[in-house]
Amino acid sequence: MIILFSLFLSPCFADSQMLVVTGTGNVNVEPDTATITLGVQTEDKTASKAQSENARLMQKVIDSVKSFNIPKDKIKTSRFSIGPKMKYENGNSYLVGYICSNQVSVTISDDLEKVSKIIDKGTSAGANQILSVNFSRKDILPYRKEALKLAVESAKSKARAIADAAGLTLVRIEKIEEQGVNNWGIISQQSNISADRVLGGESSTPIYSGDINVTMSVNVAYVVK
Repeated sequence: MIILFSLFLSPCFADSQMLVVTGTGNVNVEPDTATITLGVQTEDKTASKAQSENARLMQKVIDSVKSFNIPKDKIKTSRFSIGPKMKYENGNSYLVGYICSNQVSVTISDDLEKVSKIIDKGTSAGANQILSVNFSRKDILPYRKEALKLAVESAKSKARAIADAAGLTLVRIEKIEEQGVNNWGIISQQSNISADRVLGGESSTPIYSGDINVTMSVNVAYVVK
């Protein structure tokens, strides 16, 4: 756990001064949920052929995901589009075909070791895009509270040190404000498919989740004399 802080002094008010310090608390926590976004992109001279081939491949990808006993409600289409593919030459544009893109998001919370296996099997089934791998924590609230407590403690410690060094006395806390959160418990990894993976290579895709860093910050205003 790491505690960071900064401070600033406000002008005098009447016979008292205000000392305002910023405390930041950090808590690292292991993720327990992963969301993988797989994509299939196809091209053809007609929109219908591009869509038909895309549907065939995406069904194979979804079937490969289902083979890991992933519940249906954890497999969702996140994006679908069909658009023209243009060629630009000598200042002119030409329609050369159509691009169909379909993306599906898969959420895993029972066994994160399935992440690399789903990527491997999904790409072997026809996925040619790995859009993202996001790791998160379902019960993140207790860690936010812990980080918030650390933030308040860091602010108190800093205020006492400053007051002692300046020969001041902390009278009371006038105000506490929570600041923005740097990370709410989600980390993301972008993955690219290597040539041997697209072509069905046997190497396993290494995926490391790391820890989630939960950060909370507070401003604490003290009346000092």
